[in-house]
Amino acid sequence: NTMKSFLRAAALYAFIASAAAAAALATGLPPLNDAIDSNGEIQEKMAGLPTGIVSHPLVPHHVEHRRRQRARARGLDAIDASQALDDNLDSANLGDADHPRRRLGGAKQVGALYQGYGTHYVDVWCGTPPQRQTVIVSTNSGATGFPCKGCENCGAPDYHIDKLFDPDQSTSFHIQDCTVDGCTNERASCGAYQHCELSQFYAEGSGWKAYEVKDHCYIGGSHVIPLVDDHGSDDLDPSHASNFAFDMVFGCQFEITGLFRTQLADGILGMGNSVASYWHQMFISGHMGQKEQFALCFSRQPTANREGTEAGAMTLGGVDPRLHHDDMVYTPNRNAGRRGSFSVKVRRIHLRDGKAGESARSKHEDQTEGVLRLNLSEYDINRHGVILDSGTTDTYWNHFIAAEFELKFRELTGQDYPRHGVRLTQEELEALPTILFQLEGDNFGADPKKTLGLAGDLDPQYPTDVILAFPPSHYMEYKKQSRQYIPRFSPTESGGSVMGANVMMGHDVFFDINGGRLGFAESDCDFSKILEQNGFTSVFDSSVDKPANPTQGDDSASPSAVSHSCGGTCRGSIVGAVILLPFLVVWIFKTVRHGRDAPVQLHPQNAALVDEFAYSAIELPDSGFQDEVVGEASTSPDAAGHTGS
Repeated sequence: NTMKSFLRAAALYAFIASAAAAAALATGLPPLNDAIDSNGEIQEKMAGLPTGIVSHPLVPHHVEHRRRQRARARGLDAIDASQALDDNLDSANLGDADHPRRRLGGAKQVGALYQGYGTHYVDVWCGTPPQRQTVIVSTNSGATGFPCKGCENCGAPDYHIDKLFDPDQSTSFHIQDCTVDGCTNERASCGAYQHCELSQFYAEGSGWKAYEVKDHCYIGGSHVIPLVDDHGSDDLDPSHASNFAFDMVFGCQFEITGLFRTQLADGILGMGNSVASYWHQMFISGHMGQKEQFALCFSRQPTANREGTEAGAMTLGGVDPRLHHDDMVYTPNRNAGRRGSFSVKVRRIHLRDGKAGESARSKHEDQTEGVLRLNLSEYDINRHGVILDSGTTDTYWNHFIAAEFELKFRELTGQDYPRHGVRLTQEELEALPTILFQLEGDNFGADPKKTLGLAGDLDPQYPTDVILAFPPSHYMEYKKQSRQYIPRFSPTESGGSVMGANVMMGHDVFFDINGGRLGFAESDCDFSKILEQNGFTSVFDSSVDKPANPTQGDDSASPSAVSHSCGGTCRGSIVGAVILLPFLVVWIFKTVRHGRDAPVQLHPQNAALVDEFAYSAIELPDSGFQDEVVGEASTSPDAAGHTGS
């Protein structure tokens, strides 16, 4: 009888162990890379490949900075600080039948954007297995680059979020040979050892040097863990982001200077109008659909110390209307100004009384109430071109508008436009004028009186022009140390004008390369809200206080070990087996002791107890890395810097 009982118990435990092993094998298989014929056509490349919208979150730099401070206090290094947040997104609730998926038409990927020192950045995961690098999103640069292992005094770990990218840890890393592969970036040249050498320098003095390499990369996904397999089924799902991975050419930086060394983000993501840009490479790879389009949605922050949520979203392959307050309005992409940039024609500039609010649509019934138009010619407004650059922190205009701008500002407010820091109450800040940029319109058939963002009665001559609102909460930045607001709109440039990230805030900006136009829709750019509404978990939701990326948290981790790591289903099976084991051992001991021929089953009360313990075990402890309100925004510019990158 004792032997029968023992054999039954052993069989039950063997079944559980087998299930756990099977789950481990099923979830630990390395991903298969898409094989694409480099000589094939786009339509052929896209056959069978993922081509859905992907949006990526933007995160306030204060959150990341505070995490790093807390981690250093606990003895962790910089990368551990940002990664000691989650064990695996597999354990997150990604929704069920009660949360129907809404898959958008066309090829679009949507992911989170994060806010750095004024500009916004996104996660790019490169290598096999993936290593995270955070990169500033710049629409005025065609090159993507970040520091690689061996780069000395290159910002990590003192300033940057992540460790240097380690080519030795990637099995898919490839150095471009200019005599065989050719050079992708038009500014690259064939240098020593047949490497494609690339350098970029910026007006404020920063720059970097690199050589072109290629590796398997994807944008977005979880902010804290790499995705070695595709765990999602919806293009909005962060765990689905690796489905859009492709072999990307980027700059492996071996030297950086200036703000590129001291910025929070590791590198730069080229999103300019160039064949080497990220969006163009993604399109050529067949992972972006049939249209060359992307959109950037930067969060509108009332003051500089707002933090704790993502700072927007980036959409690849189209635009996501779920982010919009109203219909999108369009202006032609003039391709004027600097090569490879996105340019606009500004027809007029207005100043509007702060009582009318921050939106393009005035709170007053009369849209012209409290509005002063600057007496400027289109030629003076657009001298040397006006570009839209997400990588430039502030907005700069040519100095030909300065005198008229300051005159109208004084007429409307009774005070001079501040050139330096000034102390203001919240009421005084909100009373400052909203700057209205009137862009040439491309909105045939739209109703200018009903569509948010069109001129309408503000300019009866051009009622379908686009009105882009630039409120004081965006052009005045609060600095806690001095308790002053610093002006971030400067009509002082001797060359062309740059509409920077602070103008783009509060809008989903659509870059339609095929259509030759730029679109604007007012938005709060709340990516977290969209994820929640569709049953997905936040990109940096966490529950385990331990490093999540073995390739960066532990230099000894091997690619094979990570690729075959145990996933969420595997861990769940093992946890269940471990929980049941003590009860089986106790039961066997009691059976052996009393020599009973009891059936192999648990008493109902004990079964309930097992369920209770299993539930408690799966409910993992909180990491203790809750975001804190810092109450301060750094005023340091990001790498693209002032006066245009």
